[in-house]
Amino acid sequence: MSTWEVQALLRAERWAGDEALGREFVALGRPAPVPGEGLSAEQVAEIRRVKARVDSERLPRGADPATHTKLGRGGLADVEWTAQLLQLQHAAAHPGLRVTGTVPALAALAEAGLLEPSSGTRCGRRGSWPAGRATPSSWSGAGRVTSCPGRGWS
Repeated sequence: MSTWEVQALLRAERWAGDEALGREFVALGRPAPVPGEGLSAEQVAEIRRVKARVDSERLPRGADPATHTKLGRGGLADVEWTAQLLQLQHAAAHPGLRVTGTVPALAALAEAGLLEPSSGTRCGRRGSWPAGRATPSSWSGAGRVTSCPGRGWS
C-alpha cells in the first residue's frame, strides 16, 4: 500500500452510498494501517511533496496564502497534514493514534506526548481558530469565509 493510500485511510469515513458496503470498506482500514517502523525519510519527503503540490494547485487564483484559513500557511490543511504525518510516524509505538479525524488525532497526539497539550486542546476545540472563523458568516448567510481580515480589522 502506498504512503498516500495509508494516509487516506486515516481519514476514511462513510458519508453516502450503500451503508453495508461503506462500513465494510471503512473496516478494512481499522485500525488505520501504519508502518511498523514509522515513516522512512523517503516517505516523509513524499508526503511533503504531495502537500506542496496540493498547496500550489488548490489555493484559488489571487488568494493570499498568508490569510487563507484553509490552505494558507498554518491553516486547517497544515493542521490536518501535520496530524496525519505524526500519526503515521508514531502510531506503531502509540496505538491510541490510530483514530480518524483531525480533532481526535490532535487529542491523541497530545495524550501521547507528541504535541503540547495546550496545542492539542486549542486546535481541537470546536469554535477555535481557524475553524471558528467561518462559523459566524455561515450563520449570517454571508457565505463561506476563506480568508482572515487584514490588520486594522475589528
